[in-house]
Amino acid sequence: MLIAHRGNNNHKYLENTKEAIKECLNKDYIDGIEIDIRMTKDKKLVLIHNMLIDLISNGSGFIKDKTLKQLKTYTFGKNQKISTLEEVLKIMNNKLLLIEIKEESNNFKELVNIFYKLLNKYSYLNIIVCSFNYELLKYIKSLNKNIKCALIINLIINNDKIYNHLDHNSLSLLELKKAKDNDFIWTINNKSDYDKVIRYNNTLNIISDVCYKLKNNDEIK
Repeated sequence: MLIAHRGNNNHKYLENTKEAIKECLNKDYIDGIEIDIRMTKDKKLVLIHNMLIDLISNGSGFIKDKTLKQLKTYTFGKNQKISTLEEVLKIMNNKLLLIEIKEESNNFKELVNIFYKLLNKYSYLNIIVCSFNYELLKYIKSLNKNIKCALIINLIINNDKIYNHLDHNSLSLLELKKAKDNDFIWTINNKSDYDKVIRYNNTLNIISDVCYKLKNNDEIK
């Protein structure tokens, strides 16, 4: 599968927004979308990669210190508002959605419980939950073993947990030779890296910021 990293592709919208995701949902060559979520001060789940909003909005501060109402007053990108996870779940179709849970402490159970309650409303969607936090994913599995989970792995983090008994791994390209069938490889943004992944194992799923540049490869159907 070809997965749009943070909803990026050849469009004008900011990453991790419902507008970007909607664009990707309309592209036949995109099989799935990866997003990042964080929790606000008032326990709402929003899409954003970084802890701070300074670099991508006209506001300033940490997501965890802002309410959703406060965040909605800021402009993200050129003319967008921050998107909530539920806003995105409402527009999803049958394409895969990879949801990476971002958290800055080991006190993740509150976040996961809120996330799990929301996930139950949209149990018909095709979702895989991702995180660098192995204990967080194990906790999700304890709530419902049928929720698919992928541990994110790079050279520094979780390298000792390649065979972790979760459903998938999500590995950096540098860890390619440790990938199992149907794992995810990130972030592949050129044809030479794409070809390298496919030559190694053509069952692997590719996460890319530029799916439109890779769509014409013969291996992608």
